[in-house]
Amino acid sequence: MTHTNVALPPPRLPVVPIDYGEPFPIVFSQQQQSSHLDLVADIRFRMFFLRYARVGAEWSTAGTPRTDGFHHLHLVCGGGAEVKWNHSHLILRPDRAYWFPAHVPVHALCRDSYEHYWLVFRCEWPVGVDLFWQWRTPLCLGCWNPKEYVGKWKHRPLSLRECWRVQGLLQQLFTHSFDAFEAVIQRQHNLQVKFPQVLELVDKRPDASLRVRDLARAQAMTPNVFARSFREHFGISPKEYLNRRLNQEACQMLLTTDLPLKQIARRLHFADKFYFSRFFKRRNHVPPAGYRRRIRHGSRERRQSAA
Repeated sequence: MTHTNVALPPPRLPVVPIDYGEPFPIVFSQQQQSSHLDLVADIRFRMFFLRYARVGAEWSTAGTPRTDGFHHLHLVCGGGAEVKWNHSHLILRPDRAYWFPAHVPVHALCRDSYEHYWLVFRCEWPVGVDLFWQWRTPLCLGCWNPKEYVGKWKHRPLSLRECWRVQGLLQQLFTHSFDAFEAVIQRQHNLQVKFPQVLELVDKRPDASLRVRDLARAQAMTPNVFARSFREHFGISPKEYLNRRLNQEACQMLLTTDLPLKQIARRLHFADKFYFSRFFKRRNHVPPAGYRRRIRHGSRERRQSAA
């Protein structure tokens, strides 16, 4: 007698509807927060270079402050240093990230050794306008883990993925530790609403030919009334704002191009390269040629040329 194994169908279980109670809450949606989502999409962290540096006492500024038109992020790996500004100071410690805002002169002191990665960047909103131009205080942005990144940074050039990770680290540090982030964005938004023609004109013509009277004309105001209104809302004079924007453009051209100083001066509508050099040294405490060497090639300008 032959026995045949027959697979029996599984027993049918009663279908019981699952009661989830209230519907799942929506954290955000385009319909609910379109203005926030559009604004976040327009914020742009623009990175210019990342450099490794291990320095000693020669890194100290010796009385001459250090500043330029870029933001700097120091990702500290080892050793330590100190920076001072406006009667305040920061101790730079390993495994921490420190932000040095643009146009803020700082005095640096290193007694032994200081090992760090140095990221030069801008945060733009809208495109071309430095979102953090009003911020005047260096900050510790919290911890970072060198072991998660440094190994990959030794393989150059960095892959697209690693560049994206660096940008992600930059965004993470700011969103986690910069408590004033939303307030800064809101203030910049209010300025965009109040002075749209002015900010657009400065973005299109960041050169030495632009005058305060041109900004007043764009805002349909007399120069005196415009200057008072501008200072009331921006906290600085329109002339100072123009100089900061011009200095930012000069720093970027020195960093990202090989143009000789004479051509940079011409493109920025300075009378000549000597006037451009005087303007640049007054803003950054170092001649443009010395700045280019220090930033692009890591060499330190001579003290007498920075004096």
